[in-house]
Amino acid sequence: PVELIDGDNLIFLSNISQALDTIENSGEDLLVVSVIGPQSAGKSLLMNFLFGACFLSSAGRCTKGIYMSVFRYFDPVKERMRNILVLDSEGIQSAEARDRTFDKRIVYFVMCVSHVVLICNKSEMNAQMTDVVKLVADAIKNTKEVLMKNPTILIIMNMMPQVKSTTAQEC
Repeated sequence: PVELIDGDNLIFLSNISQALDTIENSGEDLLVVSVIGPQSAGKSLLMNFLFGACFLSSAGRCTKGIYMSVFRYFDPVKERMRNILVLDSEGIQSAEARDRTFDKRIVYFVMCVSHVVLICNKSEMNAQMTDVVKLVADAIKNTKEVLMKNPTILIIMNMMPQVKSTTAQEC
């Protein structure tokens, strides 16, 4: 995994653009799958389980900014190589939020660049989380520079108090 957006300043890291340009210019399909959700909801663990991404994941550890990992696979249906760009985002609704717009900016970026957005939540969607997603979805509809106008949004409810997984140990 590589840090895509610095968690302290919410700015792109300069060396990332070359890697993304290489993927884009390869002529191979690129599917972007992102995860958002509250702090400590299990977002990194979910992406590790689904994709073998090896994002750092442990009790008490929180992602800062947005990290990415790229996977190549052969699609037997289309009979060609494809890429999946997996984005793991910092938790929103955290007590340490740096400013009032932080959550909206993280969610906005993720929804603008993703084909699939997974919302990983600890329990039911609360009103604040619902409001953030609605606000950003409305903003995307009115933005001309959006890469993905209609991302598929899936809500994952992590109802388990403890998840025992060997995924983090395999990394």
